Amino acid sequence: MPTTPRSASMRGAFTLLELLVVIAIIATLIGLLLPAVQKAREAGNRITCANNLKQIGLAMHMYHDEHDKFPWAGKNASQDPLQWPASNPVVAPANPSSRPADGLPPNWPRSANEWNNRGANFAFWRDEYSWAFQLVPVIRPDMRGLDTETRMTAISSQPISIYYCPSLRKRTTIGTNRLDYAMSAGATWAGTTGPAMPAASVFDGVAMRSFCGRIRFSDVTDGLSNTLLVGEKNVALQDSTTFGNDYGGDNESWANPGWDEDAIRSAERIPWKNRVETVNRTGGDARFGSSHTSGFQVLLCDGSVGRVSYNVDLTVFRNLARRADGNVLGNYE
Repeated sequence: MPTTPRSASMRGAFTLLELLVVIAIIATLIGLLLPAVQKAREAGNRITCANNLKQIGLAMHMYHDEHDKFPWAGKNASQDPLQWPASNPVVAPANPSSRPADGLPPNWPRSANEWNNRGANFAFWRDEYSWAFQLVPVIRPDMRGLDTETRMTAISSQPISIYYCPSLRKRTTIGTNRLDYAMSAGATWAGTTGPAMPAASVFDGVAMRSFCGRIRFSDVTDGLSNTLLVGEKNVALQDSTTFGNDYGGDNESWANPGWDEDAIRSAERIPWKNRVETVNRTGGDARFGSSHTSGFQVLLCDGSVGRVSYNVDLTVFRNLARRADGNVLGNYE
């Protein structure tokens, strides 16, 4: 009976060298593929981020159509004086005790202690909240007609998706609902603390501290297409995925801070790409920036979306942020 040669009947096996070569080839292919995947993901994130800004721009224009001004950028509880009524930007007396009777404004529904306690009052004054809060009735029509406190309770556990850039973080709460976009305060960080009411001229951007004045389309004399309205904000990272409460520009909810670096930024300093930091930067270093690679995305006053390079000339950047400086705007992309 004929027999099959041993060499033909045995199945070939990989040698150790051959196995190492195969592993090396697979690793090389993965190394080539991974950057392409990351690049495609970042491209998708940029598109989503740009769409977020488009939606915010639409809400801004709808708000302007209804109120004949851009939304106020709020004010902090410690920034006197409080205003009454909220719909009238006329300064009320800083010392309510000088008014008749108990010194309270007409129809004040709470105690005298709450009037004098800025922290307690803060939850009552809708116009003292951030611009992002002002836009909620436009973005969320179901929130229209709700009083301030009811609205805050309703949204505190419901992140608004267009307020999050996917390159920075997911649409989820991190202690509180955060905001990845900031309204432009202009070329400098305007000093607005203390009892004195700042003049409207202090603010050269579109963001105006509540009750200091109103900014309309007609006030943007540099042109709506040449003026920064909202941009992504620079955020200090504890590591590649962690955002700690120790960074003052990202430690509060967008639903409650007023004139605060959580919700407004300026062009006083060059923008930065988000990075891991150990320094607690606050107010005076309220930069724009993002987690995108070559620049951050911006919403202009006409509703269009563009990009500002991290290498932008600082003078050009400041010209973009001012609403009425009359300077020729250079290239910022």
